[in-house]
Order: sequence, then C-alpha cells, then structure tokens
Amino acid sequence: MFRQHIDTAPIWEAYGTECECPLCLLRAQCEASYVENFLGASVMEPAVRMEVNEKGFCREHLKMLYDTGNRLGLALMADTHLQECIRRLKEKPPTARRSFRGRTKPDTLVGDCILCARLDNTMERYLETLLYMWKKEPGFRESFKKSRGLCFPHYEALRDMAPTKMGRDGEAFLAALYEVTLTNMERMEEELNWFTQKFDYRNRDKPWGTSADAVERALTKLRGGGPVPKKE
Repeated sequence: MFRQHIDTAPIWEAYGTECECPLCLLRAQCEASYVENFLGASVMEPAVRMEVNEKGFCREHLKMLYDTGNRLGLALMADTHLQECIRRLKEKPPTARRSFRGRTKPDTLVGDCILCARLDNTMERYLETLLYMWKKEPGFRESFKKSRGLCFPHYEALRDMAPTKMGRDGEAFLAALYEVTLTNMERMEEELNWFTQKFDYRNRDKPWGTSADAVERALTKLRGGGPVPKKE
C-alpha cells in the first residue's frame, strides 16, 4: 500500500499546476534534485562513488552536472570514474581476432547512466501511484479529468501499465485516459494552429489568446519534458 504523503502528495501537487503533463513536471523536478544531490554530499559517499565509477553518466546528464557550476564536485566524480575506465582499458586491449561464430560482443567503457536509472525507477513508482490514486481516491479522478492531459510518452506508459495493475478498473481508467488525452491533444493542435495563423498579416492585430507559448507546450505533448517551474 502506498503511504499517503510520501507517495501521493507529489502527484496531487503536480496536478494542481497548469502544465501539459504533470508526470513530466515530476520527472523534471526529480531530475533537478538528483543532479544537485550527486554533486553535494553524495560526492564523498563511497557507495555512490563506486556506482558512478561502474556506470558513469549519459551525455545529457553530464551536461546538466556541468551546468550546475560545481566543477570541483564533478571533477572528483569524473576522476575516479576515469580511473576505472583506464583499468578496464588496460585489462582488455582490442584484438582483431573473432570468435568461432564470427562475432564477439565488444566490451564497453560506457555503462548505463546512473542518473537515468534512478529517474526510471522513480517514474515507475509515480506511474503505479497514479493508478492507485485513480482507483482509490475519487477526488483524484476529478482532478485527472480536468487536467490538461499528458504527453504521448506518459500516455503510452500508463496505457501499457494499466491492464496489469488496475484489475477490473482497467477498462474505466483506459477510457478516462483516452478521453483526457485526445481532448487535450486536440486543444493543443488548435492553439498551435492559431500560432501559425498569427504570422499572416491579416491576423496581426488579433489577440494571441493562449497560443503565444504554444510551440513550447506542443513539444512537451509530443515528446515529453519541459522546464521546472521556478520557485517563488
């Protein structure tokens, strides 16, 4: 069973904002928190350093870590990770010999990103929590229905997870998910279309309405993502 505050409060908070995908908002907030944490106290934690040495980070998250401005913390992480990569490199120099099957699986110095793995695990829990809330909390169903929907990636993630997690409530949830997604995708297309029409000189003096930032929000709908709202 999910603990009310720890597991559901962040989703309630995300659904209380005006955003195109509450799950993208949660992911961005978690990502920012993890980036900050990795260059904070975690730099000196042996268990974290060992995991970083083994896996490292993807290009996107290395860029985010660098952009924090904490060059010393990143240097400490990168130094021991590079030492581990050099050790592996020395252990297995490249060879032109092939296996008896005519192919070998090459060793890699680039492991799975530790930050991506943590984000994936966190978002898996949030997806399951959202399904639990829809099933157990009638008030959340109303918030879900009135929201701006989700991006396509999170729509598909919930669509695929629901049949195995929702039991007899699966069909009702899928119907609600489809309705809120389609309704808001059509709304988004109308806003984006009006954005393009505004560049026609005949519409120059007509109001933008809700279309001024339609491009940015449409990209969130299509592929997920989006900025973390700044704290007041």
